[in-house]
Amino acid sequence: MSTDYSFGVVMLELITGKPPIENGDRIVHEVRLAIEKHDQDYYGLEDMIDPIIRNTANLMGFK
Repeated sequence: MSTDYSFGVVMLELITGKPPIENGDRIVHEVRLAIEKHDQDYYGLEDMIDPIIRNTANLMGFK
């Protein structure tokens, strides 16, 4: 596993508030599924953002 991939997984953990593997599902797989749905503003990922971040932060950087 590359360092870049590992860094990406850590970033996903921070943004989503989820562990890398939860109930047998890998967070990377969940993100891929969300991106395939692809909404215009957040690439299908708005629902995956930790509610604490989503409700208190400016999400402009996620666009």
